[in-house]
Order: sequence, then C-alpha cells, then structure tokens
Amino acid sequence: MFLAGRGKVCYIGIMMTTTYIMNLEKLNNDTVFERYFSQMPAKRQEKILRSKHRMDKNRSLGAGILLAYGLLANGIEPKDAVIREGEYGKPYLAGIREKKPQQDIYFNLSHSGDYAAAVFGTVPVGIDIEHERKNTEKIIRRCFCSEEQEALAACRSEEERADLFLRYWTIKESVAKVSGLGLRIPFADIQIANDCQIDVNWKENTWKYFFREMELLGNGKDKYRIAVCAEAEGFAQEPIWVEG
Repeated sequence: MFLAGRGKVCYIGIMMTTTYIMNLEKLNNDTVFERYFSQMPAKRQEKILRSKHRMDKNRSLGAGILLAYGLLANGIEPKDAVIREGEYGKPYLAGIREKKPQQDIYFNLSHSGDYAAAVFGTVPVGIDIEHERKNTEKIIRRCFCSEEQEALAACRSEEERADLFLRYWTIKESVAKVSGLGLRIPFADIQIANDCQIDVNWKENTWKYFFREMELLGNGKDKYRIAVCAEAEGFAQEPIWVEG
C-alpha cells in the first residue's frame, strides 16, 4: 500500500499498528497553512476555526493532515471516509461512502507543543504525546497508584521525576483513549504491568492492552514523550515522519 513519509510516497508492508508524527513549525507559514486548510473537510475546518490562538489552529490542522495521510496509507481517499464519534467522543472510521462499512481500520490523534501524532491499526488504538506538565502534585495524588507515587518520590532529580511523570501520564492517556472511555476510567486503576503491557481493573471489568513508548527532542530542546496503546501486539519499529 502507499505510505507517505519524509516528503515522498513509498511502498511498505502492512503493519498492525503504525505511528505518524508531524512537526508543526511549517504551519506558521500562512501560505502553507492555507494550502493544507483548503484540503480539509468542512468539519475539520470548523474545528480549526474555533481555536482562538494560531498554535492551537496549527495543532488541529496537523492532526487533520495526519488523519488524511493515514487514511491514504490504508487505501482510503480522505474525502470518502465517514468519520463518526463514539458515545464518549472518540472519533472512529464508520465506513466509506458508497462502499461497505469499514470495520478493520482504527485510528487516534494527539498533539502537544510543536508536534501532532497519529496512530492507525487493525485493532483499536490510542495515542498521546506530551512535552510538559506543571503543578503535577494534585494529579499524582489523584491519578497514580501507590507504587507509582513511591517511584516518583524516589527520583533523584526534578528532571528524572518530570520524565517519569510524563511516562506514566502518556501511557495512562493512551489507554483511556484506546478504550474510548476517556477520563471515565480512574487513572489510578490503569497500572503498568511490565515494559509492554497495561492492566486495567475497573468496575468488575478487566482489560489488557499493549503499549510502546517513544521520546523525541523538540525544536526548543524540550523532551516529548509519546505512548501508543493497542489491543494487540504488532507495533511498527519506527514512526513515520510526515513532512508534506
């Protein structure tokens, strides 16, 4: 199938879960912004225009660009895709216009700072990207289990603690998103079982998910963490950078 990356289209074998990342810096150029904006569906354009600040508009547009790339990579023209929202707001591919419903392609979007990220898979998926969180003490007490709180307290520096916090947070966010339940799942009930597996025990329900983490250094030397979560193993080894 076709896959877009680093400014060109190439062939790649089918992967179960593939991650796309885009640096949003280029969208600061008005000409580039308008070119991409004009290609977005009306619903995405409306969402972009609702944002008050330019950087927020860039993030929303970047997410739309990655959605289009991921659909094309799976052989779907973005204009033909029917995107709906689940009961709790998670977008999903409901079908393709004038064709049978599409049930085996899942996606999720995220953005933070100067980057947007997306994940596509053949099973339900979730993704979160973060680069900083301030005033985290209340979040830690409310959203982290005792073992996680102890690990954070044992960190030897503020930098190490900030990195570990972001690691926990992005993983938990990606799990909340893959489930489609969002913040309805108490984050303290989302526990890291090992380096690739997450266990969720909530209201007599038990789920098991698999995850993969990534780290990148941003334009201003900020560290970004990305967590990708899926119902099954099978992650692509490297993310695909989309540069248009």
